[in-house]
Amino acid sequence: MRSSSPASICVLLPALVIATAAMGDNGAKISADFRYRHETISVEDQDARNQHRIRARAAVQASATDWAKFTIRVVTGSTNPTTLMQTLDGGFSDKPLSLDLAYLDMTLPTYKALHMQAGKLPYPFKTTPLVWDGDVTPEGLALKFSESLGTIEPMLNAGFFWVEERASDDDSYLFGAQAGAKIQPSDPFHVLICGGLSQYTETKDRAPFFDASNSKGNSVDTLGNYIYDYSQIEAYGEVGAKAGVIPVRVFANYVTNTGADSLNGGLLFGVGLGKAGKPNTWQITYDYRTLERDAVIGAFTDSDPWTGGTDGENHKVHAVYQVAANTQLGLIYFMGKDGLEDDAVDVTKLRVEVNLKI
Repeated sequence: MRSSSPASICVLLPALVIATAAMGDNGAKISADFRYRHETISVEDQDARNQHRIRARAAVQASATDWAKFTIRVVTGSTNPTTLMQTLDGGFSDKPLSLDLAYLDMTLPTYKALHMQAGKLPYPFKTTPLVWDGDVTPEGLALKFSESLGTIEPMLNAGFFWVEERASDDDSYLFGAQAGAKIQPSDPFHVLICGGLSQYTETKDRAPFFDASNSKGNSVDTLGNYIYDYSQIEAYGEVGAKAGVIPVRVFANYVTNTGADSLNGGLLFGVGLGKAGKPNTWQITYDYRTLERDAVIGAFTDSDPWTGGTDGENHKVHAVYQVAANTQLGLIYFMGKDGLEDDAVDVTKLRVEVNLKI
């Protein structure tokens, strides 16, 4: 869970900046980014909502030795693990800061292809928001291997994470492994394929993760507890090339939960054109996704389509224009349904945003 202690973190961040400067040539660096967004949300038979939201992130990364470094990042947002956005409301109230990343990254001194990470860290598996919201940073241990062998780059990822610690009962964990390879016989053509397994422990007959009163679409019993285990099989693939001078990428992600008897699958596929990076460049991405009720843990999947969680389908178009080296304009449109049954509700969202970074 993302902690929220504004006073302590506001003291911590300047201290980290000073420490980073004192480290001199040890590879220390500071990065930061800021987003301002206007969002209109329209839910069937409800009045439209208009929100102004911000996101700010500041990170310090430093090397303790040539084989060990650490990263610490402070962000806006509440304790909700699936969003760093902060809505501008509450009578001009002060907004909280949270600790989003705090992890160690180690390699062998003579072999840099294998990384071991420990702490609150980025999700180590190649996936899409269908399975894992990009804002969620799991807590535990990860191993990551990737090495270029000519035109083939094999990869292997593994993770073991603490989801819920219980003082008088068994803990809930998430562990998994993923294997794959990127094949690039010529630039810019490439193919990436990977597949993996992930297993949650102690889910059936337990309260939903993060918010015990909200299952985020997952099936629960009369007491509000999960009725299924979650053992996920996932596959991801993409193909990249160029149409003339325009980069093109086609991708797909599939997941199924073998711990549930039905309504246990999810699929996302899409296409991307262009690549924003240099000034006056652009990119447009489209994807379609459908996610059944018990395909994944609702608390950790993408919170953006429909009204978040599982049990919905959605079309998404995301356009980005690179105004300057560190400035982007974005336009995002969601059109989908909250619910895959007869009582489905239409939901649309329109976002206009500016993103800046240093």
